[in-house]
Amino acid sequence: MTIHEFQSELWLPLPPAELFPFYADAANLDALTPPWMHFHIVTPPPIEMKAGALIDYRLRAHGLPLRWRTRTDSDMTNSIQTPQTPVRRYRALAGWILLCFAAASFGGLFMPGEWYADLKKPSWNPPGWLFGPVWTALYTMMAVAAWLVWKRGGFAEQRGPLTLFLVQLTLNAAWTPLFFGLHWPGAAFAEIVLLWFAIAATIAAFRPVHRVAAWLLAPYLAWVSFAAVLNFTLWRLNR
Repeated sequence: MTIHEFQSELWLPLPPAELFPFYADAANLDALTPPWMHFHIVTPPPIEMKAGALIDYRLRAHGLPLRWRTRTDSDMTNSIQTPQTPVRRYRALAGWILLCFAAASFGGLFMPGEWYADLKKPSWNPPGWLFGPVWTALYTMMAVAAWLVWKRGGFAEQRGPLTLFLVQLTLNAAWTPLFFGLHWPGAAFAEIVLLWFAIAATIAAFRPVHRVAAWLLAPYLAWVSFAAVLNFTLWRLNR
């Protein structure tokens, strides 16, 4: 099966009185697409059209489901976004997984070593074998959460929530070199507090976009809460 993707931008020299009715009639989409795509419109067109409106068409091309989004700007320009084909969506999922586990791999460069083994630890300190499976599950859920939000319009529409996600992921990667690499538990504790707030802000930003994505980050926030308490305890016991 051949999957066609294209992206273009065009200017329609129409006044608002003509531009919005043009898009309100979904059949006019045919005028903006090449004939070989043979679009079949499967959802009704938007009813109310305003300057800056996002028009979401759900289409099928040769039996392949496509999501087509256009935005009309106040200066009467129209940007046509690349449809999110199934192949493109799953490539994006793979990309988010690779990104999250790249952060994990960076942390893997700084192993606990003898310094951590010699630290005084609380009785409730988890066994070492537990951290690997827990973080594997958390990074996977993080990637899926980011992907679900990305599916709602990509970076063009979800720049704020996804930027927050990348900020918290950067803070996540920065904790390990501070604690295990530089042996600075105090600085690591300050950093993990920032990480906690970044995760909470990301959850708050994800929730209006995709509630499942927000819930997928809840175990991550819970684990970082526990890790912050453990970090502080280790710092206090070994000062």
